[in-house]
Amino acid sequence: MKKAKAMRNEVSDDESSSDSDSSSDSETEISVKLGKRKAGPVIDFEALSRHGYRGGPSVLKVPEPKVDDKDRDWSWSSGKLSSGSGETEESFEERQRTRAALNEGEELLFAKTRKDSEIEREKERVKEVERKEIEREKKSFSQKEKRKRDLGQASRGKNYVEEEKRLLRESGVYSGFDA
Repeated sequence: MKKAKAMRNEVSDDESSSDSDSSSDSETEISVKLGKRKAGPVIDFEALSRHGYRGGPSVLKVPEPKVDDKDRDWSWSSGKLSSGSGETEESFEERQRTRAALNEGEELLFAKTRKDSEIEREKERVKEVERKEIEREKKSFSQKEKRKRDLGQASRGKNYVEEEKRLLRESGVYSGFDA
């Protein structure tokens, strides 16, 4: 691509003596040299339509808006809705139907809640039983043996002498055998 170079307007002595005609000639020379194109043949609609161009709807053919300016209020508004387009009040029957539906919904919710609370209580009972079983398992060996002795399920034979001394002590015999 050629870059358009700005031509300096070098004016010779004989050109400077001429009047305005010479200045317009120099302007056309500069404009041609700067890359301005000459106006070519004018393209009209028939030439475009022969090559497949179809025009759309024209803006010039759009009719004027059919709005009565008499009904329009062009003053500044307060920003609030006009009173004519406000909400209509509910009728008495609509309020009754709404109230009945709400009451029925609350009753259903309460019934569901009561059933859920019973289920929760049962779950808590099961958890309590499991917790007690876990506590029983966490007890030390001596605590477990004491519980078994209290229930009469003591395991005999582990340490005969200590068991006999314990039995005698529980029955009230204090004869100094363990002193």
